[in-house]
Amino acid sequence: MSRMRLAIRHTTHYSFGSPVMHALQRLRLTPKETQGQRIVEWQMHLDNAHTELAYDDQHFNHVTLIGVEPGAREVMVTCEGIVETEDNAGVIGRHSGHLPLWSFLRQTPLTRPGPKMRALLREVQGPVEEAPLDFLHALSGLIRERVAYETGRTDSGTTGEEAVSHGFGVCQDHAHIFIGAARANGIPARYVSGYLMMDDRIDQEATHAWAE
Repeated sequence: MSRMRLAIRHTTHYSFGSPVMHALQRLRLTPKETQGQRIVEWQMHLDNAHTELAYDDQHFNHVTLIGVEPGAREVMVTCEGIVETEDNAGVIGRHSGHLPLWSFLRQTPLTRPGPKMRALLREVQGPVEEAPLDFLHALSGLIRERVAYETGRTDSGTTGEEAVSHGFGVCQDHAHIFIGAARANGIPARYVSGYLMMDDRIDQEATHAWAE
C-alpha cells in the first residue's frame, strides 16, 4: 500500500465591518484518526479569539468552540500539523462512532432518489446482496461516466437527482448521488469532506467531498 506524510497549514481569516461584541463559532478543523490516517501532530492557533471548550461530536469529529474577543475587527485561525495517510482502496474497516449504522440509511433532501437516480441504479450490474463492494465500485464508475465533472454549474443546494438529470456536477454532487443510491439499496453511507491536494501547487485552495 502507498503511504504519504503530509505537512498541513490551514488558515481562515475573518474580517468584520464593525467591532464584534460577542460571537461563538464551532470549528471542525482537527483531522480524525482512522484506519488509513494517523495524526502525528496537530495544533490550533487563535488570534483575537480563545477556546471556550472542546469535545467530540456524534461522528467522533473533534470540535473546538471558540469565542471572539470583544471589540475584535478580525480573527485568524491557523491549524498546522503532520498527518500520515495510507491508500487502502477505500476500505476503512469496521464502523466507529456513537451512531448506529442504520442511522446512515435515512435519505436527506439532497440524496433522496427520484426517477433519474432510480433509472441510473437499474443500470448497475450485479446483485447488491451477494457482492455489495463490487456493486458499489460499479455504481461509482457509472456515476462518473454519466455525470461529467464540471465546476461552476451546480451549488451546495443542488440535489443528487438534479445532478443526474443535468448530466454534470462536482465532487459533492457525485457524493450525494452515490450516498442516495447506496442507501436506497440498504447500504449505510455518509458524506465526508476534507482537503484535496493538487500536485501542481504548494498553496492549496480546493476542498473535496466523498462518501463512506
